[in-house]
Amino acid sequence: NLEKRLNSGTTDTVIVDNESQYGTKGKNISVNTLVDRLNIAYRDRFRSFLNEFVNNKRGYKLLINATYRTLKRSAELKQQNAKNASPGKSAHNYGVGLDFNLILPDGDILRKKENREIWLKTEIVDIAIRNGLQWGGNYSSYKDYIHFYIKDPQIDLPNVLS
Repeated sequence: NLEKRLNSGTTDTVIVDNESQYGTKGKNISVNTLVDRLNIAYRDRFRSFLNEFVNNKRGYKLLINATYRTLKRSAELKQQNAKNASPGKSAHNYGVGLDFNLILPDGDILRKKENREIWLKTEIVDIAIRNGLQWGGNYSSYKDYIHFYIKDPQIDLPNVLS
């Protein structure tokens, strides 16, 4: 039963780092540690989103795959998959993108290409939107369920590079 799978958590929700660049891969990290990797102008939105999820959804784990990404790393990823964003076009280049797999209380892992309905039933998408984030699962063509981001026309490449 899906409802039981999504609501069977008895332990605290945790954030597990899966990024290698910060020296904490495989370790639990705090909301503040994670948010410190993101664009300073938008940290409050990310902090609110993460705190609301962590404080209200028991037994989940967020397996962090990507926060800030260099232009060089975006170029490498674009070579690996043409559907990935070009350098300078990714929210990660500006510190306003967050990718993670969601581990359900029963241990199942929601990945990039998982069923949209399961992502929605976890309520994480509603929590993100309520806190001013967008969801890659709402893209019109390429669905990126693990991607949460802030869309702001004020963000541009010169500001990132300065």
